[in-house]
Amino acid sequence: MIRHCALFRFQPDVKDEEIDQLLAGFIELKDKIGGIIDVIVGSNVSAEGLSKGFDHGIILDFPDAAAVEAYLGHPAHLALAAKLIPKLEGDLEGALPFDLEFSGPGGM
Repeated sequence: MIRHCALFRFQPDVKDEEIDQLLAGFIELKDKIGGIIDVIVGSNVSAEGLSKGFDHGIILDFPDAAAVEAYLGHPAHLALAAKLIPKLEGDLEGALPFDLEFSGPGGM
């Protein structure tokens, strides 16, 4: 399985309601794109103070790398990205994607 994570650093003038709508768009992708097993979205609640401004994120689980590739190129994902990226600090500089491969609960 592949866990696709992305952290976002939004521009300071982007309203919370707009951020919530953009993040909800990832949840809606589960019904539009095959291969998405689960979606989690939310804001950073860490008390460590090390987020470097990346205060929102998403996690999408996929069965394999082929499903991730299909998601990345899917028109629904591209349309959501086209709305989200201009709202990030420095466009893509405000996004940090990270994919983990795992075999099930607990990891490797």
